[in-house]
Amino acid sequence: NNCLVEVPEQVGLLVQMRSLHLDNNHLRSIPACIAGMTILSRLTLHKNFLDDLPVSLSAMTWIDTFTCLDNPFTRIPPEVYAARFKDVECPTMAELEEAMRQTKMTSATQVRAKDDALDAAKASVLSYLRRLRDAESSLSLDLS
Repeated sequence: NNCLVEVPEQVGLLVQMRSLHLDNNHLRSIPACIAGMTILSRLTLHKNFLDDLPVSLSAMTWIDTFTCLDNPFTRIPPEVYAARFKDVECPTMAELEEAMRQTKMTSATQVRAKDDALDAAKASVLSYLRRLRDAESSLSLDLS
């Protein structure tokens, strides 16, 4: 709630930061330097002016919680959804389902979307995630 229009590159120097909440600002982009914050486990970007997310977010495999509701997204790279975030809040279920078709999103244990009317779709997505996770974990190679 600071009316920030950009995140200074120097924020990337805060390498011990565990949680970064950039909600309710006027951000139009996220700097790539955030990808160097290797202790960060929670990143929230609610209610900004983001229309895209950097693919570099997908490399942040250490993030547990990622949220980005209420932004005028025109596109979210499928790689962001494929990242191993455990708790994902995304703009719409349709976008999440499309991203899941294009990537292997197997690590999420909780998925929420803004479209509350799509509870059945949420259940379907979670079921799909569980099946993917089960299929992935049952794959084995016996070399004996």
